[in-house]
Amino acid sequence: SKNTTIDQIISLASAFPFGGDKKIVVVKNFDQIKNKKALLQYVKSPSDFTILVILDNSEVLYETELNNELNSHKYIFHAAGLSGSSWNDWIISRARELKLKISGINSQLLLELVGENKSLLLRQLEKFADYLGEDKEITKELITELASKTKGYTIFDLQDAVMSGNKAKALKIGKNILNSGVDIGMIVNSLANL
Repeated sequence: SKNTTIDQIISLASAFPFGGDKKIVVVKNFDQIKNKKALLQYVKSPSDFTILVILDNSEVLYETELNNELNSHKYIFHAAGLSGSSWNDWIISRARELKLKISGINSQLLLELVGENKSLLLRQLEKFADYLGEDKEITKELITELASKTKGYTIFDLQDAVMSGNKAKALKIGKNILNSGVDIGMIVNSLANL
């Protein structure tokens, strides 16, 4: 939570595990924690019975000494998601691997219909490959005929939109969730817990 301190995290990571040799501590939203520099002492001498996983959604801009220490032990793994034109490049590349061609405009249309989900997009591309065969082009007509409209949202997407204050996006996601058959009580309950 926003009230969690770095000292609480370090204390939890330093405490002996109950009933086992090792334990895993996962810290989400680490970007909301203040005074990250206090983590430096723990990083220099971590508990050998704890695996500490820290998920930070911001650009990693820690204090230089902490960042250097994390990098020197190879403790940092940066997993950036696709955004913007990277999605189109990914679709075009996967189509090429399946020996298909798709234009940037048509890859954008496919992305709008299916959503930003790699496995769903790949399934659509595989469906096109099965239908067309090799060395063919995925056209606008084929996309509108064969691509399933699978872009959907979850209650977590709604919570994120509400927490970020994006009213228009929250309304769009809320309507999508309601139209998918989720009970309104479940939606209200999830928002009440924010």
